[in-house]
Amino acid sequence: MIEARELTKRYGDTTAMHSLSFTIAPGTVTGFLGPNGAGKSTTMRMIMGLDRPTSGTVTVNGKPYRQHRSPLREVGGLLEASAVHPGRSARSHLREGVQWVRQLVRALAAEGRTVFLSSHLMSEMSQTADHLLVIGRGHIIAAGPVQQVIDSVAGGAVRVRSPRAGELAAALAADGATVTSPEAGMLDVSGTTAALPDSLTQCSHTGWDATAATPASASSAISTSRSTHDS
Repeated sequence: MIEARELTKRYGDTTAMHSLSFTIAPGTVTGFLGPNGAGKSTTMRMIMGLDRPTSGTVTVNGKPYRQHRSPLREVGGLLEASAVHPGRSARSHLREGVQWVRQLVRALAAEGRTVFLSSHLMSEMSQTADHLLVIGRGHIIAAGPVQQVIDSVAGGAVRVRSPRAGELAAALAADGATVTSPEAGMLDVSGTTAALPDSLTQCSHTGWDATAATPASASSAISTSRSTHDS
């Protein structure tokens, strides 16, 4: 089990994580979703004892990673995308890798282990995970069973604010979303459950980063801005 309580991380004047609290239960696959800069890697590094929290705690099986007598017998992690098998081609990785990861994490969960899997893509996590934890700019913005999180936005609308709203609207529309603009720099997006998170990820890869994807009916907003800290 992985448990975080009021987990906060600051780098100088920049706060990467804001009082995160969550529990990742054993016997399940939990997907960890968010765009670049959302705080996923920072969270993973604190779980693995590679970064120290500014405040708050994160434990694995009841103890911080560094306090385990044999930590490698308690938790393992793969944090770098460059850690690939040197004997496989890029084509082989693309064709076989996703299916292999799905099978591996499902098998580990079936053994009663705790699986926490980071991704940018809602569409991929919907086929792999049991639960989702969605993060944006260091805040948890959604958590729960996969279908519950998907249903929370299905047929509804989310509100997006961006200085590049025109480009974002085009990307979302290309993925099948319905997009309207109630005012300059603001978009209301509806009609899709997977296209919104995936299109926001595309924006983050071009240097723009989204903080959230929550229903507009809850008066929530998504803001995009230049990323100043990769996490």
